[in-house]
Amino acid sequence: MCKPGYAAAKMTVIYPKFKKSAPMFLDRNFKLLAKASKYLPPFGIRTQERIIDSILTATKNYGLGKALDSLTCKRCIIVGNGGILFNKSLGSRIDDYDVVVR
Repeated sequence: MCKPGYAAAKMTVIYPKFKKSAPMFLDRNFKLLAKASKYLPPFGIRTQERIIDSILTATKNYGLGKALDSLTCKRCIIVGNGGILFNKSLGSRIDDYDVVVR
């Protein structure tokens, strides 16, 4: 059952400094982007400015799409590529979620 605001309230109890809105790493306004620009890959993005700029331009209007953005409550699941899920027949249960992050 969906309880709007439940996850944010629970996170605030567990982690008092929890802030619901988390910026995307590649958002131009993300304050740590400047720090990442100081280091070469894999520790930063120095020398990758042109690639990063093209990614930011292509993804400037990111979101979940109209159908999902309009939902007041979204059920999300994060699924890794570990072998623990192999042959567990969980595909249909995973697909029941509104957002699946793989």
